[in-house]
Amino acid sequence: MPDYIPDSKIKSVSLVGFAADFTCVNAAVAMQLQTYIIHLERARSREGQVKRLLNAMPGAVQVVNAVDGTATNTRRHTNYHRHLLTPAYPFELLPAEIAAFLSHQACWRKLLDSGCEAALIFEDDVEINHSEFASALELVLKQMKQGDIIRLPVKQRERPGHIVAEHQNKVLFEPNTVGLGMQAQLLTASAAKKLLEASSIFDRPVDVFLQLRWHHGVRVLSVSRSGVTEVSDKLGGSLIQIHGNKMMLPYREVMRAIYRARVACRSQFEATK
Repeated sequence: MPDYIPDSKIKSVSLVGFAADFTCVNAAVAMQLQTYIIHLERARSREGQVKRLLNAMPGAVQVVNAVDGTATNTRRHTNYHRHLLTPAYPFELLPAEIAAFLSHQACWRKLLDSGCEAALIFEDDVEINHSEFASALELVLKQMKQGDIIRLPVKQRERPGHIVAEHQNKVLFEPNTVGLGMQAQLLTASAAKKLLEASSIFDRPVDVFLQLRWHHGVRVLSVSRSGVTEVSDKLGGSLIQIHGNKMMLPYREVMRAIYRARVACRSQFEATK
């Protein structure tokens, strides 16, 4: 699948498939909304899902070739270095985790190069509920400011710190601690610039990096009932899998819990400043 879908397959900013669910089409058009779908070319089992997303997404849609973590030069040619930031991330990154970070960075750069004000970024293992997603996106577009990234989580695990807005059964909020997962988000151009500058060298997975608001300076919001669900189990499972000594699993679980507690404490401290 090509890096850019041919022009005949790129939809104009018309919110095709969502128009009946929107009351703010003009606002969406004004945002020059771009959509990127991250897809690993060798993941043939996901091609059908990519086609469904291409037909479901609003605005102009492009498929971005994901960086392949199995490539022998993935680690050697990146700016990945351990133990750069605090709290220290306790694990060495897997090649697939490095590749995932580089793939999201590629989308951030494409947004800046496009001249668009904002973009939706999806990984290729999500499913969209049209009405739920349209309602969530409508709320987000009314409240989003340049410099924001809005998470569209597949599971609602975050606790609201500051509620920004509510509409029907949707709540847009700043979480106490940013949740994990990068399956879907709406990113502004200013936020993309900040994230790229702050991650020129990185030491942890991209979703864990996003939790460090005190480092990258981007306002991270989340919306409840986003209308986005994860379907990786139906597509052959996650492409990031940990292999190795099973005896180390208890150690990893303990270290992960300690790390998450440190992030939560730092997030709470920053919120009170």
